[in-house]
Amino acid sequence: MIILMISIREKKLKELQAKIAVGTEQLANGQLTDGEQVFARLQEKINRVKES
Repeated sequence: MIILMISIREKKLKELQAKIAVGTEQLANGQLTDGEQVFARLQEKINRVKES
């Protein structure tokens, strides 16, 4: 059981590291999204979930 938990944790850590690498590459290439736009989209998603 513990080995399975460690394996899952390691897999999630690798996935996170890959996402960070993608984000770092996007940042280096100037592919940025305005923070206010991001939070506006998140708020829209939250509102849709509340309404359903």
